[in-house]
Amino acid sequence: MKCFKRQFFVVLIFAAVVSENSAQAFEFVTTRGSGIGKTLIISEPSATTLLLLPSSGINQNECIVELGGMREFELSELDRAYVAAAARYKNYTVAFGLSQLGQRDFYSERTGKLSIAYQWQNCNFSANISGIEYYFGGGYDSQSAGAAGIGFSYHYRRLFLGMAADNLNSPKLFESSPAINPQYSFYGEFVGKKSFSVTARVSFEKNQSAQMALGQKIDVSNRSDLFWGMSTKPFQLGGGFDIWYSERGAITYSGSYHPVLGLSHNLSIVYHFGKARKSTDRFE
Repeated sequence: MKCFKRQFFVVLIFAAVVSENSAQAFEFVTTRGSGIGKTLIISEPSATTLLLLPSSGINQNECIVELGGMREFELSELDRAYVAAAARYKNYTVAFGLSQLGQRDFYSERTGKLSIAYQWQNCNFSANISGIEYYFGGGYDSQSAGAAGIGFSYHYRRLFLGMAADNLNSPKLFESSPAINPQYSFYGEFVGKKSFSVTARVSFEKNQSAQMALGQKIDVSNRSDLFWGMSTKPFQLGGGFDIWYSERGAITYSGSYHPVLGLSHNLSIVYHFGKARKSTDRFE
């Protein structure tokens, strides 16, 4: 009976993945994403943020390394581990990430993503490619697909705007499966004069209602900040915090609540090589 339940669980997951409106299949988890409504802090990007959207917030000759784990809806079968890195040289930024969900002897999915960006004045342009592979226990064949996307961001003083278009090639997991629809997301961030930022996102996908999200980050001290967010379609609430244990390293926790499926948790460690990130602060 236990084995049957696990196989049934696999079928449900796979059915969700290959369903007709599954653009999120290639979505790479971000450090703060679950706690801030999957909006992005464009002005202070993490490595996983730079996989989704280019930003001038990374300094020249800076490298960001990020290692984390996520448990969705408090199910161990949905545990996800990920690692990402991003580096900037002159006007070019390269970001790379790998993640794995589940256990290979039961069910697992592996995702890889590479993004290359170029900065011109206040504008940033990027192109990215993604690959995903699904493994099933019991001798079933694996399934895989690849996707392509582009990104753009612009900032003027305290205002940051961005756009990401993913799955532009409408990938398929196998020949007879429905295509994964392209997804278009628009991001915004306003950095206040004091210690806060307001973030927003709206995402569009064929045959789906627009998904909207709103978030906020508040610096509470020289070494910590809080953030929260909410999103629609489905409705979720989230929150989290950053704690800087040194001028270059931080620990981030983010979590979200789904009214039906429950809680999700994300914990990560981020380290910056190059220019120190917290050497001075408005609280000093």
